[in-house]
Amino acid sequence: MIDPLSALAILKTALAAGKQITSLSKEISNFFAASDEAKAHHSKKKNSIFRSADEAAMESFMLQQASLDAENELREIITQTRGFSQYQLLLSMRREMRQEEKEKARLSKLAAEERMQTVLTGLAIVMFIMVLIAACFAYLYYLGWL
Repeated sequence: MIDPLSALAILKTALAAGKQITSLSKEISNFFAASDEAKAHHSKKKNSIFRSADEAAMESFMLQQASLDAENELREIITQTRGFSQYQLLLSMRREMRQEEKEKARLSKLAAEERMQTVLTGLAIVMFIMVLIAACFAYLYYLGWL
């Protein structure tokens, strides 16, 4: 994944080349993905034996601040070309899509847990039947029928 500043530079060069902002949806989504990743990087704990906690914290802080600066610059670009209401619309659509992604992830996790529960239930039933059959054979052997 690219960093937010590189994604913003790509957007700026495309706009400078005369492209319309409506045709840059992929670039804008890449920018927001990079920005989200930079923000998430700050909340993750990086455990590396080769660098100190101060270095990791400073790198994370700088990446987060660069991301925020790039988002502010994108807001200015969209506000100047389309208006503030369109930027608000973009943010609300982005928020809705993130909620949908979270819901999909939650549902897929639930489905995986249900599949695992079904498999474990099936294995328990098979094991019970095998023990029951073994007990029947042991009883028949005890009676001398086998």
